[in-house]
Amino acid sequence: MACAIERESLDDTWLVQASLWLASVRGNLDDSLLLEDGKLWLTRRYAPKLEYAVGQTQLNQQLAIARWLATHGESKPETAELTRRWR
Repeated sequence: MACAIERESLDDTWLVQASLWLASVRGNLDDSLLLEDGKLWLTRRYAPKLEYAVGQTQLNQQLAIARWLATHGESKPETAELTRRWR
């Protein structure tokens, strides 16, 4: 299964760091990143037969990772604006 990861920009450094992080997490051995036609995907291999509760838990984990990757490293305009105002 694949989840699209929407980001404002994709730079090489971020992609390398995200890939290394994903590879370093022991529980994510079935996860990978796929960059295709400028679109980033988080893919996960699922066992052919899963109990419903296990499948739901794994899907929720995949979605949480995709959300984290979508926002990790992005600048937050409201925070940047506050920082500029207080300098």
